[in-house]
This record gives sequence, structure tokens and C-alpha cells, in this order.
Amino acid sequence: MNEEVEKRWLEIKLKILNDLGNRNNIKVYIPRWKPVDLKTGLEWIQKTIYEGYYVKYRIRDNDHLELMYWEFGEDEPDFS
Repeated sequence: MNEEVEKRWLEIKLKILNDLGNRNNIKVYIPRWKPVDLKTGLEWIQKTIYEGYYVKYRIRDNDHLELMYWEFGEDEPDFS
């Protein structure tokens, strides 16, 4: 495992957990998936980063974590 990739995963994981704080019942929205729980969402982020993609997120309505991903060389997508 590349140290830079592991660092990106740990940084986004810690940032998400910090941003969510003590919120409960988080629903994670992954493109083309039905909503999942936070544990599954974090596993998806980890696997996606390990596969070489970039991931970004935003928190909406206090309990919705929306995810986006893209490949190196592609334009970073916007949340719509």
C-alpha cells in the first residue's frame, strides 16, 4: 500500500468523523447506490481511495453524507 494513499484515506476519514461529531443515524449517499449507514460508507470510501480514485463529501440536512468520486486526470465533479 502506497503511504500517500493510506494518508489520504486516514485524512478524509478523520475529517468526516470530526465534521459529523456526535450525530447519529447518518445516511450515506454514494452515486448509483441506495443510502447506506456510516460504517458501510466509510468502507466504500476506503476501497475507492485504495483503487486510485479521489473522494469528496458534503454534509446535508445534518444527517446526510453525500459522496462523489473521480479518477486522476478527470475534472472534479460538482454536487448537483
